[in-house]
Amino acid sequence: MAVTAFTGEIYFLKGTPFTPDYTHSIYFSSLAAQQSYMQSKVDRTLTEQNYVKTESGKIRVQSQEEHIRDCNYMMWKTPVIGDSSPEPAYTWMYAFILGIDYVSNNVSEITYAIDVLQTYALFNVDFKECLVERLTPFNDTIGAHIEPESI
Repeated sequence: MAVTAFTGEIYFLKGTPFTPDYTHSIYFSSLAAQQSYMQSKVDRTLTEQNYVKTESGKIRVQSQEEHIRDCNYMMWKTPVIGDSSPEPAYTWMYAFILGIDYVSNNVSEITYAIDVLQTYALFNVDFKECLVERLTPFNDTIGAHIEPESI
């Protein structure tokens, strides 16, 4: 397992409605609204943390398991790869906490899954109109099943 040479803050959020199956999510009107909401749910902040690559789905943090047990969501900043500007650019990563395991007195291992909607989709994708085509075997004439939908 490769460890990223990044030390930074990891925020643990409590009481968010987000679920890994996306049955509960929030559409934010702006990046500022998203960040404001997330900051209002922060329960615990860990500083100077090293974390395992984002793709691994596991992270070890310097915290006792009982201190973060009630948290259901986490976020952190990760540096933008290939950015050569004098002021480093960061991307916020958001993740569902799937499990917290005891490792030692001051170390816990968190299993997480990236929240693709909050991390990538809301402000990096342009949503446009789409067409849903359905096929039913009973009446297959052209135009028989065209109905307006609000997707």
